[in-house]
Amino acid sequence: AGALSARDVASVLHGMVALGARPTMATLDRLGYRAHLVLQAQLRQQRGTGAADGPDDAADAGRRTDASADASGGATESGVAGGAFTRGTESDAFSPQSLSMLAHALGRLGYANSRLLSGVAAAGAADAARLSPQGLANVLWATARLDHYFPELVHAVLSEVSRREEGSLKPKEAAMIMWALQTLRHHPQENARALLAPLAARGTAALPVDAAMALSMLATFQMSPGRPVMAALKRIVESGAAEAAAAHAADAARGDVAAGQLGARELCACLWALALLGETRSGAFHAACAALSSRHGDAESADALA
Repeated sequence: AGALSARDVASVLHGMVALGARPTMATLDRLGYRAHLVLQAQLRQQRGTGAADGPDDAADAGRRTDASADASGGATESGVAGGAFTRGTESDAFSPQSLSMLAHALGRLGYANSRLLSGVAAAGAADAARLSPQGLANVLWATARLDHYFPELVHAVLSEVSRREEGSLKPKEAAMIMWALQTLRHHPQENARALLAPLAARGTAALPVDAAMALSMLATFQMSPGRPVMAALKRIVESGAAEAAAAHAADAARGDVAAGQLGARELCACLWALALLGETRSGAFHAACAALSSRHGDAESADALA
């Protein structure tokens, strides 16, 4: 692992996710420590200083739980650090694409190493202008999924999303960011408009699960998106709920949920959000009720209602 470049580390971890592999903690520790060293060197170069600015302090500030997320940090550093791991770090760096791949893989693999995530967040915030919309979403989503909150990163991502040309952010990317904000309990403020615009523009062509996430964020922060946007979200949910009910009726034996379709949990989330937003008389609310009723008796619905 110590001889791998930043791009190689990101590619290996990304490949593990794609193949459904379950790497050992020792493997993740070695790859993670190599990535940590490269990120620290990269941040030093960006800041023009001789040492990274308090990675341990930043990691402690970002840690949101006391779980064993960083149990490997100290052991890895003392156990495997050496020439093989430090070789080439000063001339290597994570490109915007490889940083996006690294973050997404860490989130999918559940590797919540606080020191590494601190570096990922710092690099993401510093390089937000160069990250693709998918990269912005990946970095923020990963840190939220791993239960780490870095305000600098959140502000950088939201500012960049609002600054960019309308249409550059896809509904799925917007939904990932909205999920992260809701998970981290970080109010989007005026940036909500840029996050909701992709869904409103796509209308019923947008995935219902993304509209459900938007409604959930609005309800969580008690925000009104304005009539046109709310109308668009309700149309997406109403159409999606009808499709979900029809699909479930046609395949009740299996009860599978197609990608992007509203399952029991999403339907419950829609009902909760619409109720909090004062939309209980809307067609979307009644369609979601009907779709959930059609699933009465299946295990997923029982879990969601519980």
